[in-house]
Amino acid sequence: SVIAWIMCVILIFVGLVLAYYFMNAPMTSKASTLITTTCSIGMMINMLQSLGIVGTMTVEWPVNINGIFRFLQVFTFDIDGFAFACLAGENPVARYIGLVLFFPAALLWLQFCGLISKVKRKWAWDKIKLRSTMGQFLQVAFSTMSSTALVPMICYKHPNGQRSNLKYPNVFCGSDEHTAMVIAGSLMLVLGVCGFWAFAAWLAYMCPKFSA
Repeated sequence: SVIAWIMCVILIFVGLVLAYYFMNAPMTSKASTLITTTCSIGMMINMLQSLGIVGTMTVEWPVNINGIFRFLQVFTFDIDGFAFACLAGENPVARYIGLVLFFPAALLWLQFCGLISKVKRKWAWDKIKLRSTMGQFLQVAFSTMSSTALVPMICYKHPNGQRSNLKYPNVFCGSDEHTAMVIAGSLMLVLGVCGFWAFAAWLAYMCPKFSA
């Protein structure tokens, strides 16, 4: 239902705020319980995302495994099976663009919370910790962003020669609707996926200079 989806969205954004406080513990020479736990959870989510991506392949999986893969696809943002149309509407283009916009919206939400926190000095968020939280969010969401960005670019051919999008069969490849999805996916692929990868690589290259 719409109310359930609204509650889920609220919980996600509240969770991003909590992530700022729980994922930025002081650095120590020994791994703390909190750091170990967050690293373990991050690796587990990445593993579930990878399995979810494998489940999207057009392969006839055994019945016992197919149900597991369907559930894991939620980690790749394949949430149409959870009545997402109740919130975003029946238009597949609107649903897809809504998924794409979630990632920049999450980053803008963290930035907005950082600005609001400056109302009182003792509540003010630290810029370094805020950037760290945003980076950790992008790191965890990297696989999901990659698979989501490529959705409009995967089509299959009908016997009559027309082609439809694999995830949204009602959208014909080359149509205006498909073009809008390709534009949204391409922007996320270039800016969100490749952009984050390039920025992370540049930071790794510059790290010795920053720590000097």
